[in-house]
Amino acid sequence: MKAKFIVLASLLMLSFGAQAQSFYRQNRPQKDRFSVSLKNITTRSVNGWNTGPSVSLNLGQRFSMGYVYLTAIGSAEREANTFSGLQFNYSVFDGSRFDVGVGLRTGVHNQYFISVLPSIQMTYDVSTKVAAELGYAHSDGFPFFQMGIGYKIFRK
Repeated sequence: MKAKFIVLASLLMLSFGAQAQSFYRQNRPQKDRFSVSLKNITTRSVNGWNTGPSVSLNLGQRFSMGYVYLTAIGSAEREANTFSGLQFNYSVFDGSRFDVGVGLRTGVHNQYFISVLPSIQMTYDVSTKVAAELGYAHSDGFPFFQMGIGYKIFRK
């Protein structure tokens, strides 16, 4: 009697699990195959706060690349600390609204110093057009934080 109850309970639990899985697959939102985003990025590092625009091209569901231009906040009395370069992101975990991946930012600081900065990136899709992102990197023994909010100006 005990064995029949265990088998029946297992089959019942399996059927609920199978229904939940198929329900998840049917209602999962479809990601864009191609999109162009305009972002505002703010960074915090040992050099202080930097902010500026970024334009990125998202190819497929996992890969994006873009151009970043950052300038220091509160540098009116001295020469501005600037950065311009490229940023590449690849999603390792691609959820329906939350993505975790790796990034690589390379560019020129103040027209003198070339940098390459690998990072960990997290992106949360607030809606179909708006996304928020956070990033963390470690450079020369110091932490580097990146925050941004983006708006998809074109998607397909």
